[in-house]
Amino acid sequence: MYTIVAKLFVKPEKEAAFVAAMSALTDKVLAHQPDVTVYLFKKIRGQDHAYAAIEQHPSQDYFRQVHCTTPWFQELVPGVMDCLSGPMVLEEFDDL
Repeated sequence: MYTIVAKLFVKPEKEAAFVAAMSALTDKVLAHQPDVTVYLFKKIRGQDHAYAAIEQHPSQDYFRQVHCTTPWFQELVPGVMDCLSGPMVLEEFDDL
């Protein structure tokens, strides 16, 4: 399994658009990608305008070649990126 946690920091004036886009992306992934075993969108406690996406994909290749090429990813992620106040922090995890 390929597991990632992306920490996303959002421009305050873009927060509503960001939450709407990430919620739509989460709904699409959960409805149409049964091979994705975890796909969560959460607010980071104690940090203003900070969120996390927690994802578990069958493999890194699946993440890149399938997930990142879906129509919903292609449609929604550019708008998500436009809402960020800086670069996302991406952490990758290996299975034990």
